Formats: sequence, C-alpha cells, structure tokens
Amino acid sequence: MNQVTSKTITAIRFPMMVFVVILHTFIIDRPISGVIYVPRGKFGGFDIFQQLIQNEICTVAVPMFFFLSGFLFFNGIQSFDIKQFQIKLKKRFFSLFIPYMLWNIIFLFFVCMVGFFYPALLTYKKTIFQMSIFEILFTFWESSQGLLPLWFLRDLMIVNLCSPIIYLMLRSKHSKVFLFVFAMLYIIPTKVHFVPGIGMRCAFPYMFGAWFSINNKDFIAFFKKYSLLWLILSVLLIVACFVVWNYHNYIFIIDKAKDLSLVISFLLLVAFVVKKHIILVSPLLADASFFVFVFHMFIIHIPLKLWIYIFPVNGWTASLCLILIPLVISYTCVLVYIFFKRQIPYVSNLLMGKR
Repeated sequence: MNQVTSKTITAIRFPMMVFVVILHTFIIDRPISGVIYVPRGKFGGFDIFQQLIQNEICTVAVPMFFFLSGFLFFNGIQSFDIKQFQIKLKKRFFSLFIPYMLWNIIFLFFVCMVGFFYPALLTYKKTIFQMSIFEILFTFWESSQGLLPLWFLRDLMIVNLCSPIIYLMLRSKHSKVFLFVFAMLYIIPTKVHFVPGIGMRCAFPYMFGAWFSINNKDFIAFFKKYSLLWLILSVLLIVACFVVWNYHNYIFIIDKAKDLSLVISFLLLVAFVVKKHIILVSPLLADASFFVFVFHMFIIHIPLKLWIYIFPVNGWTASLCLILIPLVISYTCVLVYIFFKRQIPYVSNLLMGKR
C-alpha cells in the first residue's frame, strides 16, 4: 500500500463515521414528549435537504467501511493459508468480537439506567427486566433492542469467517467474473441482500475491497484512470434517485449503483485533497472513529429532543440540526475517547479492541 492510499484510508474514516451519525439523526416524524414537531411534508425544503444528505449521500458510509475492511483484511498477504487465517481471526477476535460483546452488555445496562431515571428518552427500547432470557440473548444477534450499529460488526465477523473461500475465488484466474457476478447480485434486489454476513449488503463491498489486496492492486491508481467518469456517474445517479423519490418511488438498482459509485468517488476525492495537502490527515480522528461508531447512540437522543427548545422550529433550523447535531455528537465522542484513552487506558483498549 503506497503512502497516498494509506493516508486516504486514514483521512476518510472520520468523515464517513460522521455520515453514519447523520444516518441515525432522525428529525422527521420524531415524537418529542408526544408531539411531532417536524412531520413529513410540513417543511418542503427540509424534506428535500434531508433526502439529499441523509438518504442519497450519507448511505455511502456502509459500503465504504465494508470495502475498506475487505481491503485491510487481506492487505500485505502473499499467500493465504491456515496459519494466516488463524492469525487474522485471532486479531479480529480482539478487535471485533470482544468489543461487540462488551458494548452490547454496556448498552443493555445503559437502557436499564435510562428506563429508571428518564424512561421517555428511549421509549422504543425494552430493559432487561422487560425481556425474557431468549430476548436478552437475541440482542447479541439482532440489534433492534441492542446497540443498533453493531450489526455491522456482526456481519463483518461472519464475512471474515468466509475469507478462505473469498480468497480462493478472488485469487483465481476467473476473479473478475466472480466479482462481476457478485456486483450484479449487489445491485439487483434479492431476498439474500440483508442476510447477516453473507448478504450482498456486506459481502460484495467487502469482496470488492479484498480483490485489490489479493491481486496486489492499488485501488486509487485503478480508479483514477476514470476519475471524471466516476464523479459524473455519481452525480447522475444521485439526481436519478432524487427524481425517483420525488415521485414517491424507490428503485433498488439505481440506489445501490449510486452507493457503489459514491464509494469510488469519495475515495478519489479524498485521495486528491490528501495528495494536494488541502487537508491535514488527523490520526487522532481516525483512531477515535470506532469509538464514535459505538458511543454515539448513547448520547444522540439528547440533542434530538432538546433542539426544539433552542431553535425556532422551521425548515432552516431542522436542516441546520441535521448537520450540527451529528458534528457535535461526533466531536463529543472524540473528547470522551481522549479522556478514556488517557485516564483508563486498559479499559479503553478492551472497548476499542486494542485499536
């Protein structure tokens, strides 16, 4: 991996994590003390802004992180044997499985505390006292009652277990054929798209990133040949998705093609600004990204309920809060991460998976 590619991966992690927080910033149709202050259709300008930012652009974060995970899993591997597989799984046990279990447990106790002191904050979550043993155990698999973002780690752990099969497919002389077939499965709606780990939501972006590492190719150099084409395609697909939404419809193929083209376009854009030294790459923000990922759901509900008491409720302030709240939450998480890292480094290492 060359320096530009390495810095691009470092630089893109935090902005993509802010995108994830934006995805979880629900303002439209959100009841606050039993009142919906921003119902869908009341502020037409905000509806448009929210659709463009949250549903058309920020959705790139999910395939982006799967792409980078696949690339990094196989990065630097010349041959993938049983020993390499064991080494990789051992590292992922500490970086994925341990944090997955710990944060789920912490969140279950957090919901109990909230339910005791301020039950109106998380009305859609049950406490462990309201769940059966089976329901409690099930939160470690299905995240609707657990810590919602952890489905990503669950799927990533599953697809990592499939890495020997992925390596054999992508190392073969028919690797491009395999990749093309999985790309088609990714953009075509099927029942298996959202199956944990092996569904195309996870499997294809992961395999796409893995293909570059397995075949010793630099994805920035590979995409750069057609950079203008990718940027134009991304804009056209965003416009197409927006037009379809405006007619109260949704076309799966266009939406997934848009996400895929945006992955490439954002990588190229970030690589460009990194190479031209337009931005400074912050290792701190990159290192804190995982903490933002797991911690933001603990605190995001507070500003989502308080903003109506700070700003007058209209389309402009709702649009402002769709950006401002995720930024405040993300940087608050960074500050908490710094505190944990300095004051309780051992606990921090466990929660962060030794990152």
